[in-house]
Amino acid sequence: MKKSPKKPERLTAAQARAIPIDNSFVEDGLQSIYKAIRQAAGQGHSEILWRHSTFSDGVKEVIMQRLKDDGYHVVD
Repeated sequence: MKKSPKKPERLTAAQARAIPIDNSFVEDGLQSIYKAIRQAAGQGHSEILWRHSTFSDGVKEVIMQRLKDDGYHVVD
C-alpha cells in the first residue's frame, strides 16, 4: 500500500506576519534605492524606478514605509 505524501503545513496570514524580517535585507534595499536617488538627482531627474522582485512582500512593505517616513513619494 502506497502512503500519500504529507501535505506541507501552511502558515496563516497572522503567523506569516509574526515572522521577524531580517533587517539586513531592508538596509541593503534602502542603500541601493538611496544610491539610485542620488544618481538620478545628479542627472536632474526627480524619480526612479525600483525593481523589488528580489524582496519578499514583507521586506518590500518595510522599505516602502521607511521611504515614506523619510519624506519620499512612493507609488506601488
